[in-house]
Amino acid sequence: MAVVLIEGFDFFTPAQAPLRGWSSAWNSSPAGRFDGKSALPPAGYFARSLPSTYTELYAGFAFRPGSRQVSDIYALRDSGTNNVCRVRVVASGSDFVLALLNSGGTVIATGTTKLFDNVWHYIEIHCLINGASGSCAMRLDGVAGEIPDTTGNFGTNAITAIAINGVNNTGSNFDDMYVVDTTGSAPRNTYLGDVRIETLFPTSDGAHSQWAPNSGTTHFSRVNETTPDDDTSYVSDATPGDIDTYAFGDVDASAAVRGVQVNTYARKDDAGTRQIAPVIRQSGSDHVGATVTVTSAYAFYSQLYNQDPTGSDWTPTNVNADEFGIKEIA
Repeated sequence: MAVVLIEGFDFFTPAQAPLRGWSSAWNSSPAGRFDGKSALPPAGYFARSLPSTYTELYAGFAFRPGSRQVSDIYALRDSGTNNVCRVRVVASGSDFVLALLNSGGTVIATGTTKLFDNVWHYIEIHCLINGASGSCAMRLDGVAGEIPDTTGNFGTNAITAIAINGVNNTGSNFDDMYVVDTTGSAPRNTYLGDVRIETLFPTSDGAHSQWAPNSGTTHFSRVNETTPDDDTSYVSDATPGDIDTYAFGDVDASAAVRGVQVNTYARKDDAGTRQIAPVIRQSGSDHVGATVTVTSAYAFYSQLYNQDPTGSDWTPTNVNADEFGIKEIA
């Protein structure tokens, strides 16, 4: 693995946040940093589990304080509710800056850049869990050195989740999140820099149109809503092996693509086992992803691809040329 989590908050409502793996819903999803939406949670931590356990991680997120005040804003968390490494807004004279704290609330290191209300910053942290030999660091807006690598005791509990803090209802927003472990190859095993999580939606039918639209004859128009509308528009199928694929909007030709995530929102409507898998159609070949078993309630099923189906790094050219869709497995 390398990139283990991305989140742009663009294609679900605040009430649907638990279906994306967040511990609870939040207040609203105002405009995002560049486009789409962001998260505006109320006071308190909102956690999301990671796919494994980690003793070293890089993580990044965009943050815009609605009103600066001393408060935790982000945390790497262990298997309980213990925030192993915390990002906090702290006072520095009459100004406010960022700091990194351990689970006991000890400030390990403090940054120097002044924060301002309603200004987006991109915060990246590195945390190594190794008892008294642990360490942390922070980059800000893609620039190294906001907090240089600093020794600190972050305990010995492995990291299993991230958490964002709603900062006492002050209108603080989050966007464009990633988490990276250190097991993959460069450039996806360290800081990714100031990144944008761009969400693309279907724009036309692709090479496969074997599922049935619930209305009309076009398939993509039943699955291209920016937030799911459940049984209002959909495609359905009851034949294992059937595939639906779609062309999507384009990423910028100059983008450096670090990963692609295929997101599916699905349910079954009768008894019996139903299984589906994402499909990437590249250069005329279908590449079927991991199988998931769907339930009778709608849920999001996401698969993250660090590289394209051939094992090569993604490029804007193949992202824009590929089709993405769904296959019924059983």
